[in-house]
Amino acid sequence: MQIIPEGRIYHKYITNLKLQSYGFVLHYAEELQGSVAEFVHCHPLYQIYYVVENSLKMHINGNEFVLNENEFVILAKETRHLVIYEPDKKKRYFSFIFDILPLTLAGNKGPDGAGEFEDIKAVLSDVEKRNYLISDRPFCIREQLENILTEQRDKKVGWNTCLMMRYFNLFIETIRHISTAEVTDRDPVGRLNLAIEATKYIHKNYDKSITPEKAAEYLNISPRHMNRAYRSMFGTTFIKSLNRLRIEYAKIYLCTSTYSIEKISELVGFASSRVFFKLFKEYEEVSISQYREKHCGRTE
Repeated sequence: MQIIPEGRIYHKYITNLKLQSYGFVLHYAEELQGSVAEFVHCHPLYQIYYVVENSLKMHINGNEFVLNENEFVILAKETRHLVIYEPDKKKRYFSFIFDILPLTLAGNKGPDGAGEFEDIKAVLSDVEKRNYLISDRPFCIREQLENILTEQRDKKVGWNTCLMMRYFNLFIETIRHISTAEVTDRDPVGRLNLAIEATKYIHKNYDKSITPEKAAEYLNISPRHMNRAYRSMFGTTFIKSLNRLRIEYAKIYLCTSTYSIEKISELVGFASSRVFFKLFKEYEEVSISQYREKHCGRTE
């Protein structure tokens, strides 16, 4: 007899989502309806039970608890437990078994900072001390479960990774729900995107006399390093980008003011109106007066 409705069996493979400093290992995940009898058991892994609909009666380390709809319990490793069999009561609950393991990938950087594993471990250590931790307020996971099912059903490009990320996100949201501690991992990780920072510098200072050297000094790196990073990211040079953006910002003045070309040239940071004339024609393939006539409805 098929007890669990088709399509609601979630994950039966041991799968490891590796970040840089730790791994999230999913051993099992399944949605059940209370028609499956359990035996008292424990395992050297963490387990979470969520009540999706109605309520769930459990024995945990010999104590009886009732979890209501949208409540959950996190079980520490080696915690003996049992879902009490009540075939006459309709219910729906979701459970998954997992572990968090440290990795030693020296020198690598990823989205998880050096302290992230320690922050997660601190929350799980609190669970270990108590053997289990029951949520003190509701936490609805219906949308997350449907997203997991969608990934599993549709199997679009990258679905395996997305599926694991959804399980991992569910785990993170769960421990956030029970943790009130301030995290130690407060700084972003990875390498500063120097090219993006350089473009931010251009946008902020395009109306001034700026150079690649000044931008490099602002970023506290050598001009050569900055130029190399910039070209690698955008396929062009700092100066060409600067001139292009000055032309774009000049268009605002051309269409919204009666300023002279000399004035606009000064406002957007060109050294002279002659340079402005030359570069505008080069980039736009029309003269400034032709542009104004076409886009702004007036001539010089």
